[in-house]
Amino acid sequence: RGHTTIVGLLLREHGADPNIVNREGRTAYLCARVTPESSLYERENLPKVRNLLAESRVPWARFEEEVVGVAEDPPAAAAALLALAFPSVAQPSKRELFVPDVGTKLGKRIAKTDRLRLYEQIEEAGEVDEEEKERRGRLCGEKLLLPLMQAASTPPMKKECMLVTWYLLY
Repeated sequence: RGHTTIVGLLLREHGADPNIVNREGRTAYLCARVTPESSLYERENLPKVRNLLAESRVPWARFEEEVVGVAEDPPAAAAALLALAFPSVAQPSKRELFVPDVGTKLGKRIAKTDRLRLYEQIEEAGEVDEEEKERRGRLCGEKLLLPLMQAASTPPMKKECMLVTWYLLY
C-alpha cells in the first residue's frame, strides 16, 4: 500500500520472502499496484515499494541473454538458469530450491533464494503489454520447458534439466 519503510524493514531486517504468493497466486510485487481506490500517498509510493521488492531480482533482459541464448543446448540452458536464479545455492536440489508450504496446491513453493522470479516477470509484462506477456510465456514454455522436459526424461537423465523443469512448472 505504499509503505516503503515497512516493506524495506521486512525485507532487510526480517528476511521476508518476496516469493510467497497469496490465494490469487500473486507475489507482493504483483499486489503492489495502483488501483482506482489507491490514495494519493499510495499512488506516489507504490513504485518505490515495487523497486524495493524487485531490488534483488534478475532483470528479464539478462535472463533472455544468458538462458534463452543457449536454449538449443538444454543442459547449458538449465545450468545458466540455475546459476542466474539461485546464485547462492552451491548444490541445486529439490530440497534447496523448493520449500514446504501447506498453503499451496502442491505443498511446496519456490524458495526465497530465487532471484529470477519468472512468473512474476511474465505477469508484470502483462500489466503494460499483453502481447509481451504472451511472448514471454511462450518463450519459457516452447523454447525452454519442452526441450528441458525431453532432456530430463531421456537417458542419460540430466539432473539440472529436471530441476529447471520443476522450476518452470511452478
